[in-house]
Amino acid sequence: MIDIADFLLSFVTLLVIMDPIASLPVFIDVTKKFKPAERVKAAFTATFVAYAVLVAFIFFGLSILSVFNISLASFRIAGGILIFIIAVRMLFKEEADMPRSEVETALMLIAVPLITGPGAITTAILLTTKYGILTVLLAATAAAVAIFGLLYSASWIEKVVSRRALQLVVKVMMLLLASIAVEFIKNGILEVMKTL
Repeated sequence: MIDIADFLLSFVTLLVIMDPIASLPVFIDVTKKFKPAERVKAAFTATFVAYAVLVAFIFFGLSILSVFNISLASFRIAGGILIFIIAVRMLFKEEADMPRSEVETALMLIAVPLITGPGAITTAILLTTKYGILTVLLAATAAAVAIFGLLYSASWIEKVVSRRALQLVVKVMMLLLASIAVEFIKNGILEVMKTL
C-alpha cells in the first residue's frame, strides 16, 4: 500500500532536484528550428532517457556503479564536466543552427546529467531506502510526466516570451549551470580526497 504523504514528498523532492526549469531554456534553444512534431519527439526523447536512467538507479542503485567500480564522487565529477561543456558551448556558440548530430547529443545531455544528474540519482537511491521501490518509482513516473509537460509546452512558452528575452535567459542559465558544474566537480574531488 502506497502512503500518499510519502509519495508526495518523494515526487516533490525528485522534481525539485531534477529542476526541469533549468533545462527548459537549453531545450528551447537547441530545438528552435524544429517543427512542432519534431519538438514533441525531442521532448519525449529527453524525458524518456532521463526517466529510464532514474528508474535503473531506483532498482539497482549503487550496484550499477559498483559493477563498473565507479564511486558517486567520480560520477559527480564526470557529470560536472559534461554540464560545464554544455554551458560553455551554449555561452559562446553563434546564432547559426547546430548540426543535427549536435542537437541529438545536446538532447541526451539535457536528459543526463541536466535532468537526471548525480543529485537526482543519489536522491532516488536515498528515497528508495526510506520509502521503498514502488513509492519512489511512482513518484519518478509522476515527475517525468510533469517534466515532459513542461518541455512539451516549450513552443507556447517561446511564443509568450520574446526571443531576445529567451536568449538572455539561456545565457544566464548557462552561467548558473557552469557554476553548478564547478560545484559538482569540486565536491566530487573533495569526496575523492577524503578517501585517500
